[in-house]
Amino acid sequence: MANSKNNQRLVNNRVRAAIRSTAALMPSYYGNRLLARRMEGGYGPVFKGMDIDMLARHLIKANWEPAEPPTETALPGCAYFKTCDIPSGRYGLARIADLPDSIELVAYTNDGGETIWLSALGAKGPETSETWIVIRSGKEEGIQGEIVEDLHPGQPALHQRRLNAGAIQNGEHLSKKRALQLGFDLASVQP
Repeated sequence: MANSKNNQRLVNNRVRAAIRSTAALMPSYYGNRLLARRMEGGYGPVFKGMDIDMLARHLIKANWEPAEPPTETALPGCAYFKTCDIPSGRYGLARIADLPDSIELVAYTNDGGETIWLSALGAKGPETSETWIVIRSGKEEGIQGEIVEDLHPGQPALHQRRLNAGAIQNGEHLSKKRALQLGFDLASVQP
């Protein structure tokens, strides 16, 4: 029992140290990229019903446990942790088949036009009670210790299928039926 409490304390200390380092040494990145983009009404995965300060407090108070992401989503050199201590959020992706037939899907590219992803306008991702945080070495930024790479509601398991850009154009609007026919299974949500 004491060993398990000790392990829990070590895990919490590691995650909390990474959060504090990121907040103190990279405040713009921490506040704008990690926290602000996760507020309800934002694009992608969001936390419901809280502001940035509330989320920051929840992250520090949470009890974290080591987690293993699916192999295809794991970032090299990163450590993954999860908690159910933070009020619920929503995944940033939704299965296209589960969306209403009238959904507006828009193709976009963010890699110079080589591949296409889909965004579902007006959609919300499914709810989740888990929060995941990804930490890594801060060496690239000249920071000793670890920093937060990413955080979001839900397991980082869902990945959108990307298609060669020749099939559709950036900004093109697609019906649900056409998107499924082209082989898309997920779309990023954009309320």
